[in-house]
Amino acid sequence: MNDKITKNEEHFNEIRRKKEAENEEKRSQTKRRLESEFNRPDNNVIEKFRGENNEKIS
Repeated sequence: MNDKITKNEEHFNEIRRKKEAENEEKRSQTKRRLESEFNRPDNNVIEKFRGENNEKIS
């Protein structure tokens, strides 16, 4: 009985570690994409953001 619980715990820990690694990779990709978008010289990202009254922030 105890072995069964341990195997289940190991299995779910393995699944959790795999999901955490996938999520970390997604976060890294998103971060790199946003950084490259923000740092492109031909793209004024700040103009894309707008204030509460929909006015451009310059």
